[in-house]
Amino acid sequence: MEKQTIEKKHNKIFIQTIILSLIGLFICFGVLCSTSWAWFKDSTQNDDNIIASGSLVLAIQINDASTNNQVFLEDLNGIKECNLNQGEYTITFAVSPNSTATKGYCIITIDSDVFVTELIEKPEEISVKFKLQSDDNIIKFETVWGTPANSNLFNSGEKTVE
Repeated sequence: MEKQTIEKKHNKIFIQTIILSLIGLFICFGVLCSTSWAWFKDSTQNDDNIIASGSLVLAIQINDASTNNQVFLEDLNGIKECNLNQGEYTITFAVSPNSTATKGYCIITIDSDVFVTELIEKPEEISVKFKLQSDDNIIKFETVWGTPANSNLFNSGEKTVE
C-alpha cells in the first residue's frame, strides 16, 4: 500500500514537471514566433537620407612660395606627415582621379595648430598659402570624406603659423 502511494506521488510530480515543461516550451515557441514575425514584418522608409560610401584620395602639393619649387607631392588617403622649415608655402588640394569619393576636406595640423580646409570637390582645386615662423615644423594631413562641419575653416588665403 505504501509503495503505491509513493508511486502515485512520483507520478503526480512527473506529470506536473511534464506540464510545466510543456508550458515553458509553448511560451518559448510563442516568443520566438512573435520575434520572428516582428523581424520580418517591420519596415522603415526614409527618402531624405542617402547612404553612400567612398574613399577620398587627395592630391596634395606643397610648393615653396619663394622659389616655386615643389617640396611635397602625395596622393593621400588617410594620414600623412611631413617636415617643413621656416618659410612661405602654398598647398594645393584636389580630389585625385584615384578617389571613389567626389568631395571631402583635409584636416591640417601644424605642430599644435589645427586647421580644416573648405570643401574640396572634383574637379576643382583649392590653394592655401601659409607662413611658418620656425624651423622643423611637423605638418600632418588627414583626409576626410564628406562636408566639413567646422565653421573655423582654413579658407583659401594666407595664414601665419608661429
